[in-house]
Amino acid sequence: MKIHELLDNESKWTKDCAAKDCFGFNVNIRSRVAVCWCLLGAIEKCYPRKPQNLTVKTKVYNALLKRYNMNSIIFFNDSLKTNFDNVRDLCLELDI
Repeated sequence: MKIHELLDNESKWTKDCAAKDCFGFNVNIRSRVAVCWCLLGAIEKCYPRKPQNLTVKTKVYNALLKRYNMNSIIFFNDSLKTNFDNVRDLCLELDI
């Protein structure tokens, strides 16, 4: 599954933690009760194997540097200026 498929609507995206359950509690990204993920949590969930995970992270880092002059996935995701559309557009553009 690609990240843009996992985060297919705003209710499945979160800030300030990797994943949350339906009650808003922080949970492990691979938990069966997780219902929303931050961008980094979604990367870890969708691309759990090392080589592919590192490739995706590198693509995201490069895009963040180019587009937002930012070098942190977490800071980008949690920024007050970042909204769901920013995250979704990035994932669609990178086809991740």
